[in-house]
Amino acid sequence: MVLLYTGTMKKPHRPVHPFVSKLVSGQFRLFLMVLAALSALLAWLTDDYRFESPQASAVEFNAIRLGMESADGDIVLLDDGERRLLGLDSAGRLRFMRRGGRDGDFFSARPLGFDSLGRFYLDDTVTDLDSSNTARRQILRFDRTGRSLGPVLRFDFEGDAMSDWEAHPVYAQLVGDTLYWFMKNAAGAWELLSAPALADQPDQAGQADSGGGAATRTALDFDAYDCVDIAVRSAGELFILGYDGSIQRWTAATGLADWYRNDSPSRIRFPDQLAVDARQRLLVLDGKRTVYRFDPVDDPPSPMVVLSPDSLAGSGLAGPLACQDLGPRPGGGLIVGNQYGDELVRLAPDGSAIAVASTELSPWLQGLHLAAWLAVYAALLCLASAVFLSYLRLLASRTPLVVKQLLVFLPLIAVMVFAVGAYIFNGLNTILDSQLKDRLLHIAHLGAAKLGSGDVEALDYVGLGLQELLVSEPYLATVAVTDAVVNRNEDPWDSQIFPYVYKKQDGVWWIAGSFDYAELYPYFKPEFEAVLAEGSAQYFRYSDVYGSWLSALAPVRDEAGEVVAVFEASMSAESLDEARRGYILNSVLGGAAILGLFLLAFSVFTAFLLRSVRKLREGAARVAVGDFDVQIDIRSRDEIEELGTAFNAMSSEIKGHVDNLNKLNRANERFVPREFLQKLGYTSITEVGLGDQVLTDMGVLFSDIRDFTTITESLGPAGTMDFLNTYLAVVGPAVRAAGGFIDKYIGDAVMALFPGGADDALAGAVGLSRAMDEFRATVGLIDGKELSAGIGLNIGQLMLGVIGEAQRFDGTVIADAVNLASRIESLTKLYGVRILASGAIKQRMRQPHQLRFLDLVRVKGKHKAVRLYEVLRKDDADYGSKTAAAKSYIAGFELYRGGRFDEAALSFESALAVCPTDRPAALLLQRCGDYSRQGAPQGWRGITEFHEK
Repeated sequence: MVLLYTGTMKKPHRPVHPFVSKLVSGQFRLFLMVLAALSALLAWLTDDYRFESPQASAVEFNAIRLGMESADGDIVLLDDGERRLLGLDSAGRLRFMRRGGRDGDFFSARPLGFDSLGRFYLDDTVTDLDSSNTARRQILRFDRTGRSLGPVLRFDFEGDAMSDWEAHPVYAQLVGDTLYWFMKNAAGAWELLSAPALADQPDQAGQADSGGGAATRTALDFDAYDCVDIAVRSAGELFILGYDGSIQRWTAATGLADWYRNDSPSRIRFPDQLAVDARQRLLVLDGKRTVYRFDPVDDPPSPMVVLSPDSLAGSGLAGPLACQDLGPRPGGGLIVGNQYGDELVRLAPDGSAIAVASTELSPWLQGLHLAAWLAVYAALLCLASAVFLSYLRLLASRTPLVVKQLLVFLPLIAVMVFAVGAYIFNGLNTILDSQLKDRLLHIAHLGAAKLGSGDVEALDYVGLGLQELLVSEPYLATVAVTDAVVNRNEDPWDSQIFPYVYKKQDGVWWIAGSFDYAELYPYFKPEFEAVLAEGSAQYFRYSDVYGSWLSALAPVRDEAGEVVAVFEASMSAESLDEARRGYILNSVLGGAAILGLFLLAFSVFTAFLLRSVRKLREGAARVAVGDFDVQIDIRSRDEIEELGTAFNAMSSEIKGHVDNLNKLNRANERFVPREFLQKLGYTSITEVGLGDQVLTDMGVLFSDIRDFTTITESLGPAGTMDFLNTYLAVVGPAVRAAGGFIDKYIGDAVMALFPGGADDALAGAVGLSRAMDEFRATVGLIDGKELSAGIGLNIGQLMLGVIGEAQRFDGTVIADAVNLASRIESLTKLYGVRILASGAIKQRMRQPHQLRFLDLVRVKGKHKAVRLYEVLRKDDADYGSKTAAAKSYIAGFELYRGGRFDEAALSFESALAVCPTDRPAALLLQRCGDYSRQGAPQGWRGITEFHEK
């Protein structure tokens, strides 16, 4: 082993308190960073479960759009402007919550229902960030835990197609396990499309012009946009709800026909939605406040009220009612969201109802909610602690000046960059808010001024039905103003501004807008009341079932100056929020880029300024790792150049000293094996001390040349020495090739150790045996005799250490395992084999080796019997015959051990018949004869005792 000088020059430093040293240690800081990363990952994974506050035990509903119930009683509902998905169990407790958005599993959706496997589907609309027009329509599948399973259908839109509503799919529905939707084909004709919801490989509709990919198509003979809603009862039967409240029926066989004329006294006035319940009956939502049910088997069909404010009052639920959509329950009844009180109303088949405004967290969800908050706090605390301790460590330790400067300047620059960015953002945001406010207020005042108070006052939401209202002169005059102030949203600069007119009639707010839009507006807004009561304009932000909005309100006055209505100019606040988030992200990235550029510029400047110092440092580092040939070239014509010259002289001087040390180490290695030092835990012989020791487990090999005394007599002293060196030059490589090392040379004997265990020892013995064959072939006969050697193997615990006295050390191993290996080697000559191994070797070998059992012996100085095994080589001439005779040999030994010597002799004779050169079989055959004639030793158990070494 070559032991190089690897010392480095260290500058003395002041001692650090042990507690502080542990606190700022790299392991502790790494632990904090790992803990911060794991906490951040947990916070990210549980983001949906981090509700309003850490103490929250329930989630309040907000602007419920629609709820759906599965056959098992599970409920999913969308609220918070179609951006929050809630999953409830049959008891109404929260099971999961998912947030919509561009980075979420959905963007803005409404539930369609459950399939037969308990999975539910959402009809999702994704808007374009720049124009807020529809960029994608998709139907998404979720499992009952709220985990997204990906899109089932998807339509992507680009360019003008994003605002071309007639190119988009409409009225998506889930009926049983089939999805239905309506869409115009390339020829402009309406079609009903359907696809199986349970398909493992869902249909990907692709681009909008594909019209539905491989879905089943059915041609229609009516305009799907010329109605309020369409309900699919089956692939061949549709019901169409008209603006006048009438219902038409379409079948594939008969086409379109009138089904309900809506001329009864309890007529439908403001049709909102048409749905089919679990019993195939039709449900019609009228004016958001009343639900009628029709049974298609009735002739003529007759509406029956199943839900109204009066029916809720009968269930003990007082207060107004307004719902946006209908969710038929599997066993009958309904689920609706009451927008007046943000309540989820569940109507049973018997007409009884339950209303709740919030959902409680289940115990495990409360724990998950708390863990989500704790993960955030833990991530922040661990990150801050790791950064602080890293700073403390770097500033307190010997750190390059450049690094310390960066540690000081980078945080300051980062704070300044982001502070400036925040200042600019706040300034621009304030300007943008002001401009939006001024623009929306200007449009609101403009629209209020153009609006004729007589037309608004004449709007009759109570006395007229929807169809009558939409064709009335007051409505048309009102809509003409809303269309005019934004040019029907046909210009890019006002395409996302939406004007509406609100009127309060009989204590209820109603809304009217372009594109045949008129309905009850159930959301209480104090600002509306303030405009009505005070006549002052208002600007505020609010949320309803359609999303979040920035709104400017202006009073509409009659000729007497009284406020009779409210004119609103609004725009989506969500698009503005996304733009702000994008600006913040860009600001952060820009700040990071500035920091990166600063770091690059600072590094380049430092490299130019300190290049001579860097050469010195690199040269010193190379010297520290043993490269003493290094010479540095510094031509700065200053003190640094003089320092470089002195450094070169120093490295040359050190090289000479180290060369001498290496020569000494290489000489020492020949006397003390490298592996010996490694087992003691040292790298240099200079570290070894008297009494150093270690208890370890190794394989032990003893090898001895047979009849060596005779050889020495024939060769003489000089010849014997040359012979031994030639022989040991063969032994050493064979041992090392198997992972062992030679511990001692004892004349012609060799003791080798194998740290790798039994397999290495066996490989070493076989390798040494082959090397001996090659050596024998080289030297030929000596004094007329063929050279041979015996090898003994054992394994076990041994004490490896240093013995001696102050002036003379020696490394050695002491153990019973070593003595036994020596005794086993001495038996190879008796048994006439080259390699003998102990039973411990056989038990602890992990790889297959060719071993055969020979005998059970007790050597001198041992109380326990040892099983002896011969190690065979496949290239031995008698390998095949010994293997073939093994069965007879084992049978003979068992009889021999049992004292049945005559029978055992027959088995050994059989073995010799197969392998005449089998010396162990001949030896045991001789013993059988002796014991048969003389009797076995007293207490015979098949163990042969040897009383000599």
